[in-house]
Amino acid sequence: MGFSPHLGSDSGLHRRECRRLTQRTVVWCVSLCVLFSLAVVGIWYGVRAVTPQPLPLGTGTNPASAVTVQQAISLPASGREPVIGVVATFGDDAEGSAWRLNAQGARVAQYRLALGNSSVKVLYANDKGTEQGAREAVEKLSSEGALGIVLASRGEHLRGATAAAKERNVAVIEAYDRVDAGDGVWSFALDPEQEKQIYTTAIRSLARASSGASSTGSSQQLDGVRTILLDAGEGSAPDLPYTNRVQVSADEDSMKHTLKELTRLLGDKSSGSSPILVLTGSASTQAKVLRSLQRAGITSPVIAGEEALTEPFMRLLLENGGSLTDNIRVVGRVQARAAALSADDAGRASAAFVSTVERMKNDSSLKDLSGEQAFSKSAAWADAPSHNALLAFAYATSQVREYTPEAVRRVLGTLRLDAKDSTVAYPLDFSSSYAAGGQVGLLYPTAEASMIQGGSSSTDAVNPPVWMLRTFTSESRD
Repeated sequence: MGFSPHLGSDSGLHRRECRRLTQRTVVWCVSLCVLFSLAVVGIWYGVRAVTPQPLPLGTGTNPASAVTVQQAISLPASGREPVIGVVATFGDDAEGSAWRLNAQGARVAQYRLALGNSSVKVLYANDKGTEQGAREAVEKLSSEGALGIVLASRGEHLRGATAAAKERNVAVIEAYDRVDAGDGVWSFALDPEQEKQIYTTAIRSLARASSGASSTGSSQQLDGVRTILLDAGEGSAPDLPYTNRVQVSADEDSMKHTLKELTRLLGDKSSGSSPILVLTGSASTQAKVLRSLQRAGITSPVIAGEEALTEPFMRLLLENGGSLTDNIRVVGRVQARAAALSADDAGRASAAFVSTVERMKNDSSLKDLSGEQAFSKSAAWADAPSHNALLAFAYATSQVREYTPEAVRRVLGTLRLDAKDSTVAYPLDFSSSYAAGGQVGLLYPTAEASMIQGGSSSTDAVNPPVWMLRTFTSESRD
């Protein structure tokens, strides 16, 4: 029988080798776990490094101004729910009715205040687009306890509202117009002199860009620049030295005559510069005129009125093949969705507004200011002016000792609000009757508006464009 004298030592070597293998296995497993943990931690920090983080007050590159604005807005507790009125216009052909959906920005402000446990009661009234209707709307809201009133419409009929408000010593904020500004009436519109300066600079800039010719005169004059006012007689044209004035109408026969006259004027090359068209009128008239110009192949630069920022204008323009071409501009203030793209304080405040609108749009239970329609039908058009107006009144009511319209009016006149107070797109300074600050210039569409398949006549059938801003001056009353 064969017997190996080394059998016992082989067994010992085998056991020692197994122990060494086991130790190496443990070391490898531990090493892999450590490496995996380090990788996870590295990925976490890497993701955190590229993910925008909220900036608390007093941090960032500019500690004095860095702020974080959340969707919720909280005001000092007063123990009472203030009442604020909103006047808008209903009726397809009523003056100011184009702004009815824009006015839902006030609904967004009300929602944000409720999120912050600072709820306000909002009373809603229809002024019917008439001076008497505007007066009655303010009288009704005042009698029901409104401490301040937002006029979320546009047009001369608002004189009835401002007159009634002054009689009752109730403060009003005109979100979209400047009728009778002063003496308890504040406006977010451009003041006339500011508007004239912006129009003048914008026209000269467009003339240079379209013709390549250098115009003479200072930046505050129109010498050497041909301007043609297309006046529908329904809007307020800026006071400028127009080269020509052409009365326009949406009527088909009148439009044919307008196009013939306009073609003749555009064919005059004696000045050597390309003319700039300035368009005024109601939203529906401006949309129909622009659509006719496009069909006629007229591509001269057009500065449309602020009605181009409304749903009726966009819907009527897009119907029957019209479009927001790159020659259409609007003189105005920076818009919420454009402001939300910037990384500064105003951008974060505007982003909070935009995200709140999206949140509200996705909640089918939420109604608009009327309490009858789903908010989602107007969500895309809710804007900064009406939001900021209601918010300003909420701040004023939170600081009064007496819950009276007179007290709110006095406090409102002392307010200065900006991004840290959740104003959207621009700051407010109520020491001036023209309370809105921020950047002003030429607005131009960068994302094409579109009709949502399913109906061109419903109020939720249009996607608005994003209106970006090209500035010539920067107005800020900080």
